[in-house]
Amino acid sequence: MGKSAECITKDRNGNIRGGDKEIYPRWTQALQSATAMLPEVVNGYSDEKAIVINWIVPILVVPDDRLFVVDFDDSGVQT
Repeated sequence: MGKSAECITKDRNGNIRGGDKEIYPRWTQALQSATAMLPEVVNGYSDEKAIVINWIVPILVVPDDRLFVVDFDDSGVQT
């Protein structure tokens, strides 16, 4: 992830608009959901098996054709 993330969409008039106000709340929700699973992982499987490996990965799904890259040179000028 770079310095910022923009969610580019079109409004009802077909104008392009963007911002990061939709991305970070969704990412925060993914992290909070992962955190809510931890007590179940820690306490829920202790009686079933001697060794249990769990892996919780919060994921933010980005649909196709939504990722773009802007390149900058060493002086910070957009190329």
